[in-house]
Amino acid sequence: MGSSHLDELNEYYVKMVKDESITTEQKEFAEDVAAKIDKIMDDLDSSIVTDPQAAFSQLLLTVSYLNAFGAKNPFVLKHLEKWAKRLKKLLDNIANKIDADGFSIGVSTPFSVSISVSFKAKP
Repeated sequence: MGSSHLDELNEYYVKMVKDESITTEQKEFAEDVAAKIDKIMDDLDSSIVTDPQAAFSQLLLTVSYLNAFGAKNPFVLKHLEKWAKRLKKLLDNIANKIDADGFSIGVSTPFSVSISVSFKAKP
């Protein structure tokens, strides 16, 4: 599932934390990060069918990275609307597969995306 992409995303994050300025290079870097997040979300589409619990864990980790990058490099945020739509679609599929009762996606400022999933006890 996208663990190599998550490793690459982690490398990008470490590089970004070391560089405090937002330059043209940082803008390009943000686009590279966005492309990795897109790729991870693409991979999640197919992994939901085979292992929805693992896909959910990967999604939560990806959102954590999205939050970290978004807080540090605002150029990543221009993709937020697209990602919110993809998150909803992914969570629709995951929630159906893991018998979730519902879910919510929250976005707050300073930038943060949160996801919660609810379950009802079955009699």
